[in-house]
Amino acid sequence: MKRNRLKYLSLFVAETPQEIDRLVEVFPELDDVRRDINEYSVRPNEVLNMFSEALRILDRNTAELMVDRMNDEIEKLKGVRS
Repeated sequence: MKRNRLKYLSLFVAETPQEIDRLVEVFPELDDVRRDINEYSVRPNEVLNMFSEALRILDRNTAELMVDRMNDEIEKLKGVRS
């Protein structure tokens, strides 16, 4: 498990294309990730759209959590008044 994390972290902190090439030689399974990264660097709008969608989902989930907490507080206060 630790090895798995280290190989992916190594890929993301590599500073040169040559370093990435060496990592892919050692860990061939990283080649798909490298291709994805290359695609995103060519099409940055796709990355921005994915990021925007992730933020939209996060905002919705945060709002739902806040409503749930308020409902819990209301129920608690109703119990105190009774």
